[in-house]
Amino acid sequence: MSFGRKGTLKRAGIILAFAVVFLSLITAGTVLINKKRDSMVIDGRELDIRVRDESDAIRIAEFFYKDKAPAGIKTDEVTIPKSFNDMYEKYNELQKPLGTDLSAYKGFECTRYSLHYPEYEGCGRTMTLLVFDGRLIGGDMSDDLFDGEMVSLYNIPS
Repeated sequence: MSFGRKGTLKRAGIILAFAVVFLSLITAGTVLINKKRDSMVIDGRELDIRVRDESDAIRIAEFFYKDKAPAGIKTDEVTIPKSFNDMYEKYNELQKPLGTDLSAYKGFECTRYSLHYPEYEGCGRTMTLLVFDGRLIGGDMSDDLFDGEMVSLYNIPS
């Protein structure tokens, strides 16, 4: 190891080169992680998935439920569990046809919009939209019956 001027400059150059590479990798990773999708394409139709308020939730609901307006909407905050049990694993599978995966949001709080449709084949239905950081991350449509069916937003029957 040299302690002369040449050795010090050489070490400083190597450290500076490593620092530049490290910062470049951090910057590229941050850009990729923070890249936010503003839309998704479903059956050839583009959907703006930004949700700022209840009117945006209704717009998204009408996209999935073929332009039917809900009779009411409820908004609350929920936390995605940090670990998924079997039920939540199955629920997460409902999200995959949309290209979303709730496991990326484990432990995070999100907004849940519940939109009620009172009449459908003898019972009501509720559409649930999950929104994190102003963007749709998942949801479902379920019958209001105790043993009713729950389907992906992607598979809602008309």
